[in-house]
Amino acid sequence: ASFLPKPVCFIFKRELLFIPCFGWGIFLLKMIHINRKSGREAIKTIIEEASTQFSYGRWIVFFPEGTRVSPGEKKPY
Repeated sequence: ASFLPKPVCFIFKRELLFIPCFGWGIFLLKMIHINRKSGREAIKTIIEEASTQFSYGRWIVFFPEGTRVSPGEKKPY
């Protein structure tokens, strides 16, 4: 169950797929995984995969910071 009116699709870094059990589980959820080191190719992947996710009726969720930071710490976007 969710408190949102639509299902969501997260954009996440590809390396999370390599974590045993967890990676297999998120792979099966058919979300968008990207190689953050690939620059423009990562953006192209998001654009290509977004139409599929929209056809499933999903909202796309991403975190613009791109990586975790300590509370109160600021990093450039």
